[in-house]
Amino acid sequence: MSNLHEISASDALAGVQAGRIQLLDVRNPAEIEANGTAVGALCIPLSALRIKGDPNSPEFDPALTARPTLAVFCAVGARSAAATELLSGYGHDVRDLGTLRSWRDAGGATTQ
Repeated sequence: MSNLHEISASDALAGVQAGRIQLLDVRNPAEIEANGTAVGALCIPLSALRIKGDPNSPEFDPALTARPTLAVFCAVGARSAAATELLSGYGHDVRDLGTLRSWRDAGGATTQ
């Protein structure tokens, strides 16, 4: 892959199964309700990551550091790319998974 911050769905699936990767869904709650999400994914909309993803923020979500690496996804890939750059800037080890569809296509479990 051309971007060092990208991860394939099959590699993400293996990392989740091994306990090394935490999935992060950055879609809006209405999208998640309508289309489901990956089983075990944290769900934090991109609009909230600026405060919830910053370790120096009082609103920081410690679940973001429960596993060594985050793999971020959304609906079409634009928000996951933006979230990957944002979280990387905060010092997180983060990879762009791209889309929920790629997760499903690799055999990843979803809530719908």
